[in-house]
Amino acid sequence: MPSEPIEAELVFPPALTREQEDQLRELEIEGLIVIERPSTRHSHFSSPPTINQLEQTYTKEGFHIVKFDKGTGEDPREWSRFQKWYVYAGFCLRLFV
Repeated sequence: MPSEPIEAELVFPPALTREQEDQLRELEIEGLIVIERPSTRHSHFSSPPTINQLEQTYTKEGFHIVKFDKGTGEDPREWSRFQKWYVYAGFCLRLFV
């Protein structure tokens, strides 16, 4: 019997009643119904996706891709370790104030 995802226990109100869940499990066991559960978000790629493929996929899905100009200091990946910790500490302090 396939296991339920942990999120299914936290949904309120439940998506299915207890009787509907039992019926679904019986149908799965009998093989009358097959529920396909994707293993990864980008399972339609045959090899690991490139950055351009990911950008196109996410743009089609409605996400806004944030891009930074190199050398401007806006990209957090270019920050020094001190700058990263400064922002992190500021965020943590903000949580307690």
